[in-house]
This record gives sequence, structure tokens and C-alpha cells, in this order.
Amino acid sequence: MTEEAMDNEETGEDITEIESLKIDDLRAARDALSNAEESAAEARREVKYRQDELKFAVDAVVKKPVDGFVDGTPMADYVADDDSWKEQPLMELGIKTANLNALIAYDTELTTVGRLSEVTSKQGFDLTDIPDIGKAAKSNIENGLAEFWVDWNDKQNKLAEANK
Repeated sequence: MTEEAMDNEETGEDITEIESLKIDDLRAARDALSNAEESAAEARREVKYRQDELKFAVDAVVKKPVDGFVDGTPMADYVADDDSWKEQPLMELGIKTANLNALIAYDTELTTVGRLSEVTSKQGFDLTDIPDIGKAAKSNIENGLAEFWVDWNDKQNKLAEANK
């Protein structure tokens, strides 16, 4: 083989190696772009969640009765000392699904704040007496109820202020 042929062969190998490196670089760039897009999507979801959380917190602090409404609900729907709280669905209190399922498995009608109040008002009854309700589940349910009562009392106070 002549020297020129050997140079051409080496040049061909060099070109193949360079093309291989370019393909590897392109694959790495594609993977990096895909990872960046996934991270950006996750960041957008997190921002949306935080915005919703902030809006909820701000609304809870600054809402006031306006033109016959309390928190967007006609004041006529609120009657001081009424029993409408009993119809509040537990699923709207931020209680975990597994805990709601355990409550319903215990009592098929245990889906409202009123029914939960009836069940738990028995002397010596504890939520952990319900199968599949441990300390963490009890805490989750109690926290949901605590937030509900804070909101309920706030609405009742706003109604009373608006009716002065």
C-alpha cells in the first residue's frame, strides 16, 4: 500500500470517528434538552400549585362581605346557628382518599361533617377505633376538620358583621 493510500485510509477513519463523535454529541444534546423540558414542565406545575396556594391564602385573609355576598356565596345561604355545616362533604376537607375510604368502610354514611360528628361524639370513641385509621390518619382528619371550622366560624363572623 502506498503512503498516499495509507493517508487516505487514516483520513477515512478520522472522518468516521468525527462523525461518531458528532452523533454522540447530538444524542447528548437531545437528552439534555429532553431533561430540561421535563424540569421546566415540573417547575411550571410547581409554580401553578404555589400560585393557587397563595391565592387561597390571600382569599382567606382579605375576603369581606360585599353586596350581600360572603366569600362569593349569597348571605341568604348563611343563617347564624344553622345546621348546614352538617352537610359539608368530608371529601372537600383535604382528607386523604385512603382515610375517606376507611371512614366509609366503617360506616357507609360517614361522608359528611355532621355524620362524623355523630359517630365521634360517642363517649370514649376515638377515630383510631376505626379500622385502618392510625395516628397519622387521625391527624389528617382532625386537621381537615380544624380548617373547616376555622373557615365556618370566619364566615359566620363575616355574616354577623355584615348584618350589623
